Amino acid sequence: MTGEVYRKDWLLDAASPAKATVALVHGQGEHCGRYAHVAAALNAAGYDVVSGDLPGHGRSGGLRGHIDRFDAFVDVAASWIEAARERRPDAPLFLLGHSVGGLIAARLLQTSPIAGLLSGAVLTSPAFRLRFPIPAWKEALGRRLDGVLPRLRMPSGLKEQRVTRSEDIARATAADPLMVYVASVRFYNELLRAQAAALAEAGAISLPLLLLHGGADEIIAPEPSLDFGARVSSADKDVRLLPGLHHEVMNEPERDDVLRDIVGWLDRHVGGEG
Repeated sequence: MTGEVYRKDWLLDAASPAKATVALVHGQGEHCGRYAHVAAALNAAGYDVVSGDLPGHGRSGGLRGHIDRFDAFVDVAASWIEAARERRPDAPLFLLGHSVGGLIAARLLQTSPIAGLLSGAVLTSPAFRLRFPIPAWKEALGRRLDGVLPRLRMPSGLKEQRVTRSEDIARATAADPLMVYVASVRFYNELLRAQAAALAEAGAISLPLLLLHGGADEIIAPEPSLDFGARVSSADKDVRLLPGLHHEVMNEPERDDVLRDIVGWLDRHVGGEG
């Protein structure tokens, strides 16, 4: 990983007693600025939000759409949690990850010691398996080039996919200069490896979990989320498909209801109660 990682936090006044801090991890090709409305809803409900742009994304350094190791994403997310703990040592901590950010969150819960600081996690449309087809030639080429030209980038296919039914948000996303629509050979192979590991190690997760997935998601297949949710060890888990919603459940016309559900779940789990 090269270059600085951009940080963007939405914090209550230092003198205000936040209920908890939420570390927010964005998805592939986007950036944390697309979650300002999510942070605003959480702030209004009494939560600090810590976030930033992943390497190779948004305002962070690194080759666009590339990562050498998927664990580098996990390490960055863990650093945001560590920073939150330093700012408010006594505040509960939660993790919120969307899409590839949800996959990053899952791998953090499964592999990182920092997970021991968390009181719970929220995953929205976690990227456990792509739904739109990858051409066979691209898959074969990607496997062959992983050890030879790992930084070679190709179109990710995300630009052509429908992520939300909101026309206003779709237009804003298309015009957003910070969006990234390429992915490197190494990123793609690391994604596949992380997906396989996350599903295989679902049982390693035991903390409270809320998982929401759009039932009409055209980007990420919803079924693996249900399988993952069934196999996590958490006694306290809420795993739901949201009928009719597309990939970006927090950007759909029903986003206020989705955010209300997330805030309600967090409120019920502040202090550790289920």
